[in-house]
Amino acid sequence: MLSRPMFGVYVLGGREFAAYSASASEEADRVQLAVPRFRQQLSLSCEMASLRMAAHFQKVLHSEADLVRILPRDPAQPRMVDKKLVWADANRVFPGNIRGWQLYHGGMSQYPRRAKSNGWGYGVYAPGIAEVATKIGLRAEVFDEVDGVYTALDRGQVPIVIVPCRGKSTTRKWQWYSPQGEVVPAINSQHAIVVTGYNDRRVWVNDPLGQVSAYDRVVFERAFALLASGVAIGPPKTSLPARVKRIVFGPRSLNWPFWKSE
Repeated sequence: MLSRPMFGVYVLGGREFAAYSASASEEADRVQLAVPRFRQQLSLSCEMASLRMAAHFQKVLHSEADLVRILPRDPAQPRMVDKKLVWADANRVFPGNIRGWQLYHGGMSQYPRRAKSNGWGYGVYAPGIAEVATKIGLRAEVFDEVDGVYTALDRGQVPIVIVPCRGKSTTRKWQWYSPQGEVVPAINSQHAIVVTGYNDRRVWVNDPLGQVSAYDRVVFERAFALLASGVAIGPPKTSLPARVKRIVFGPRSLNWPFWKSE
């Protein structure tokens, strides 16, 4: 796979990952969902590729292109106003160019021409993913505690979370301001992945870039905490809940969603 410089565009082939069926786990206390895997088709479309995986698991079939068309986007480029970086709110819309380079801390000063050529993009956080999910008829519950990941899997829902790419648990955390003056948190190398399973030691994922398949649980939880942005994708209201292969652990606190679809 060819790539541009770090935090830039990933040039991907058109092929998708093959779907797979989860077999009975040989590891103790493992919860596992048979979520199909698809490769992202655009440089910064990891959130919509992840939603496509979750939707297919819930028997709602859409192409990534369909989801990108539905995704709220603000094509405006980042700009400096009174020495502050101003850009669209990634909690609500996708800022910039979904086919472009991902903005990182210091990127505006290092590559000033990219904004003039509509080159910068970023990503969208859990509330924006949830909005697209509800528009295609799925249930969606946004959470900001890592326990929401495990609770979702226990319920047969598919969690999508925002973490650094390449399985990292640490990266530069920074911020910009929305046009309304709200602080928008950001991280370098922002990426969306689908969580498919867990036990007390490991967390298994589908990565739209195909670079990560599992995390040590401590590493995953540290990565999630950087932005604390996740959404559990459930079946349409008319569908029966998915069956989950699981052995549930002991009691766990349910500090559960601050947002959910109706």
